[in-house]
Amino acid sequence: MEALGGGLALLFDPGTLLALLGGVLYGLLVGLIPGLGTGLALALFLPFTITMEPTAAFAVIVGLLAVNTTSDTIPAVLFGVPGSAGAAATVVDGFEMSKQGRTKEALGAAYTASMIGGVFGAVLLGVAIPIMGAIIPRIGTPELLAICILGICFVSSVSGRSVLKGLASAAIGVMLSFVGISNQTGEMRWTFDSLYLWDGLPFVPLALGLYALPSLIDMINVPMLGAGMRDGSRDDSLLRGIRVALRHWFLILRSSWIGVALGAIPGIGTSVIDWVAYGMAVRTAKQPSTFGNGDVRGVIAPEASNNARDGGAFVPTLALGIPATAGLAIVLGVFLIHGITPGPRMLSDHLDITYMLVWGLALANLIGAAICLFFTPQLARFLDIPARYLVSGMLVLVLMGAFQATLSLGDLWMVLIVGAIAFVMKALDWPRPPLLLGFILGEIIERYLFISIQIYDWKWLLRPGVMVILLIAAYALLRPLFGQQRKRAISVEGMTTRPTRAFHVASVVFAGVAALCVVVLLVVSREWSTSAKIGPSIVGGLSLAILAAVIGTSAFAAARTPAGLAGQGFRTATRGTLVLSLVAGYILLSGLIGLEPALLFIVPAVFVALGGRLGWACLIFTIGMFAFTIVLFEVFMSMPWPRPVFPIFQDFIFDVVR
Repeated sequence: MEALGGGLALLFDPGTLLALLGGVLYGLLVGLIPGLGTGLALALFLPFTITMEPTAAFAVIVGLLAVNTTSDTIPAVLFGVPGSAGAAATVVDGFEMSKQGRTKEALGAAYTASMIGGVFGAVLLGVAIPIMGAIIPRIGTPELLAICILGICFVSSVSGRSVLKGLASAAIGVMLSFVGISNQTGEMRWTFDSLYLWDGLPFVPLALGLYALPSLIDMINVPMLGAGMRDGSRDDSLLRGIRVALRHWFLILRSSWIGVALGAIPGIGTSVIDWVAYGMAVRTAKQPSTFGNGDVRGVIAPEASNNARDGGAFVPTLALGIPATAGLAIVLGVFLIHGITPGPRMLSDHLDITYMLVWGLALANLIGAAICLFFTPQLARFLDIPARYLVSGMLVLVLMGAFQATLSLGDLWMVLIVGAIAFVMKALDWPRPPLLLGFILGEIIERYLFISIQIYDWKWLLRPGVMVILLIAAYALLRPLFGQQRKRAISVEGMTTRPTRAFHVASVVFAGVAALCVVVLLVVSREWSTSAKIGPSIVGGLSLAILAAVIGTSAFAAARTPAGLAGQGFRTATRGTLVLSLVAGYILLSGLIGLEPALLFIVPAVFVALGGRLGWACLIFTIGMFAFTIVLFEVFMSMPWPRPVFPIFQDFIFDVVR
């Protein structure tokens, strides 16, 4: 009880409470914009958490996660376009209700179900914490190592259509975590005489590169819908929707249970959970024929389950250090940035912070639902914003935010390089969440492996708990490999298409290049001591075996697939190359005249490249973004700027500001 009260006291600190409210507002806007996504939103905000107080940083993240699946209902109901993958099932009946003049009823029911589901999930999270706290201290280091492996296997097996590609991504992520000074021996590993790599690859630029740049490229295709509430029938109102939802209280609670239970399984995303809840509602309904024709139950069930999911997803993240979703993998990175490692010690040394998250999750859902109920028409107007403004503005935040990692232009180059690789991975159906999770858990895995071998030698593999956990991990991997038919279709920007021969050939080339890089790294590591290279050697060997399997299966598929046109893929590659080229130009120009002066060129360049015109709108937007970054990074954050080759422009700007 003391920890429960301590968590509430932490949350109601004025700074923390204000941060939670800011996270709620940010999360609501994220959910409104189709194509933005939680991963990009978290990655955009990640740099700002570095300088924040830990509790404030955690409050912002919780606020964002809690309400992201509340506001995504607005575009789903108004226009039939889900704000995120978690609102896909809501479209089926929600959009039909809107066309029938029942828009406010649908939204009122959705907000009520979301609020109750979110609070329900937070309550169950609070109940689960003491139970997990009693169990986890009895788990030894070998078992914790096996649990980390289990988490990677879970995410690899369900986050993409190819389990082998998911495993390869995870192994590469673990390999990347070994860059820098070895914690065991102090030796330099894969730094290649670069001072920038001494402390390892910084997490912030890596996360921004993996999620931000590919997502921004995707947003170029997202049409802004033009907001406006449809004229409703006489009895259409938000209050009516609230009353209808409360009459279906049992459906809300049952759907919330589904959300919590599935959310606790690593790798199960909202795109799965909402359809499971929707399907359960149809199967248990007395009149299932009304679903798909504007049945309010088809809105209530997925909305309740999606918001309840966060309560379940936080259980493995906080108790075991295994992120249940890609977004929570970034959250895990925020904890690590502030020196807190989720896992067994989280439930003992930082129990007050843990309960602060529980209280924050419940309060954020209440605040988010209230804001949506009172300000839906105003929130919907954000759907009018054209992509050229969104992409230009977010790109500036990505680049300026990435620079905060080590205050070096190397951060920007890392964002560009990782972003280019991530863009190719996305195009070739290589899942990115396993790579990020592998990178985050790599250091923890190596530490547990080192301790386990030191204490038990290799007999740690024969411990009963380890054997059971590894068998579960093997089952998680082998079931999709042998228990499902190979899928014939892949999803490219929301369109289902058949993979062409060029797609499979490109996968072979990509896997071959990755394997060659691993071989080079293993050759370099031969000079290290045994303690420094044991982890990289094991992971590198597994990486080569998995990549060889990917090459073999992709080559076999290429031989069996007829040649075909890939016009959509060509257009996507062209857009991606354009954005990446503009980023490279900005980095080069920043080295010449400075980060801030270069914004005066990159913003209008992106604006025009995305269909805008050089005119008053472009000029005002450019000046606005320039002034915003000056105020944020120079006035409030006092960021130390690198010295460019020609500093006259940068010096003039900062002399005026100061």
